Amino acid sequence: MHWSHLRLGRGWLSFALMFMACGVFHLRNSAQNLVHNAGFEEMNWCPNDFTQTELKTLKHWKQSNSGTPDHFDVCAAGTGAGVPMNAFGQQAPLEGDAYSGIVLYAASKPEYREYLHAELKRPLDEGEWICVEWWVCAADAGRLITDGLGFHFGVNPIREVGEGRLSLDAQVENPLLNLMSDRWSWTKLSDVFQSSGGESFITVGNFRAPDELQVLERQDAPDDASGWAYVYLDDIYVHSVSSPEDCSCLNRTIESEVTDPPWQVYQREHVRWDAVLFDFDSAELTENAYEQLEGVAAEMRANRFLVIEVNGHTDFIGTQAYNLMLSERRAQTVMESLRERGVDPARLKLAWHGSQIPAADNDTESGRQQNRRVEFELLEHAFLPKNR
Repeated sequence: MHWSHLRLGRGWLSFALMFMACGVFHLRNSAQNLVHNAGFEEMNWCPNDFTQTELKTLKHWKQSNSGTPDHFDVCAAGTGAGVPMNAFGQQAPLEGDAYSGIVLYAASKPEYREYLHAELKRPLDEGEWICVEWWVCAADAGRLITDGLGFHFGVNPIREVGEGRLSLDAQVENPLLNLMSDRWSWTKLSDVFQSSGGESFITVGNFRAPDELQVLERQDAPDDASGWAYVYLDDIYVHSVSSPEDCSCLNRTIESEVTDPPWQVYQREHVRWDAVLFDFDSAELTENAYEQLEGVAAEMRANRFLVIEVNGHTDFIGTQAYNLMLSERRAQTVMESLRERGVDPARLKLAWHGSQIPAADNDTESGRQQNRRVEFELLEHAFLPKNR
């Protein structure tokens, strides 16, 4: 990464890897990894900073254009290329001592791209099924996240002079709308393709045009965070399989779960739920309430950055102390119901108000019924759409 592009920033989401697949999982030792230096552990020498001109420290891996991918290693502790702390944030390797990093998108230069390529251990055979697995983690220093990341397999090595996007198609890609936003842990991606034959080189990076990308902006980014989407890469595993069913194919599961718009972009107007109503002097859920909460829980499970406040209320009948206690019990009942439906309690904040905040006139029975309620308030958004 060029120094002229660098602006440091620091900033919970761990994408839940579902151990479902096209078929069954393979044993890692049962198939040869066709990628040299798949975990970026082998080096010519220890890096002393992030890349400013040409990447030379890694064995087997080279940059594919004038963009400047980075090599991070524990041997470089205390520098911009260190592990776990470096110029782009803090992250321990998935395995070993090292990983790499690339810019996927830059707000100031929408066509700017960084790529890495390496020669495979052997050319691919015509019609061969190839399983590609890799791990990715978003960097703290990036203000943006995107869904553009893939692998191109070609006959010849790629080396272009400019820093723009390579005009190549990726045989394996991160699914559309699956924004790589997790900065706290590594996320595994994988898919399978059938080779044309003769492919001898692998190239990794973002091959999509700017208008084909989803780009969101972090709302918790510090003022000096960079205008990039930057990710770390580790443990790239490319191997031959007898059929697609022998590849983990996590991307197929992810494709079935993505939402449009992406779950990270949900805003207050998209997350409106009716109040859960209660019978007089009761904190027990009604049949209708159970149905409502199933819908709320489904929305929360699908949109993992949503954090809501669960607010309990009562009508004005009874003492203030009793109504505060009853409103707390109602909020606790709703929170427990959501937890039982798979919502992490850490994403639910509890509040109770007694009769202090009526939603309707307490002088009528229908008004008092509307006041015996639990309401939801969205507390925060981790990401918002990026204007481009």
